[in-house]
Amino acid sequence: MFHKLCLPVLLLATFSASAQFKNDNVLYKTVDPSDLCTTLEKNKGYLLLDVRSPGEYADTSSSPSYNLGHLKGAKNITISELGKRLAEIKSYKDQPVFVYCSHSQRSRRAGKMLADSGFTNIYNINGGMTAMHYTGAKEKDCLKDLVETGNS
Repeated sequence: MFHKLCLPVLLLATFSASAQFKNDNVLYKTVDPSDLCTTLEKNKGYLLLDVRSPGEYADTSSSPSYNLGHLKGAKNITISELGKRLAEIKSYKDQPVFVYCSHSQRSRRAGKMLADSGFTNIYNINGGMTAMHYTGAKEKDCLKDLVETGNS
């Protein structure tokens, strides 16, 4: 009986996990933190869009594990407000927009929302600030100068 239940649950979990990535490299491009510096250099006039909460952006979140800093010059528009605030970034409709959050779940949703709203050159930073912080990418190339934080 246990085995009969495990297979459907496993299949459902696998389908759900792959479904969240269905828009990667279709509606928007995905860039890994290790390639971010090179990609930024090739795409002048870009917007860095941080879709995390204001607390995460400012390193004042009540959950210390989310206080990972932010990218210098990034515009912070939380995912829950993005639809209402698209007018603030409409000048970037045909410019490169690099979207990130903490783990790249919210940024994937934001990437789809931007694409559905007519933005044409969207990049999701894969793994978000967590990947930049914990993979050592923050210590490489331009990221060591691009990531700023109020934490030591």
